Amino acid sequence: MAVLVTQQVAATEEQYRAVNDALETHASPPAGLIVHTGGPIGDGELRVVDVWESTEAFETFAASRLAPAIAQVMGDDAPKPSVEIRELYDVIRG
Repeated sequence: MAVLVTQQVAATEEQYRAVNDALETHASPPAGLIVHTGGPIGDGELRVVDVWESTEAFETFAASRLAPAIAQVMGDDAPKPSVEIRELYDVIRG
């Protein structure tokens, strides 16, 4: 079942873009990712909203690719995001 993954973290646009560059997400999208968005919400925080095929797909990506990329860009003491995962009833692609 598809899931909505919402993350919020203290980070700059430059850090967000550097993490995405390190992940090479445009050239090599993660397995199970349906859609990714991210942007500022104010006060130095940003929100990332993704739709994944499953919680397991997101967790595999987070452990194997995302965490190392964040550590590479922001260091081992990078702020930890709040993460919320919710099941979806439906995903309609346009």
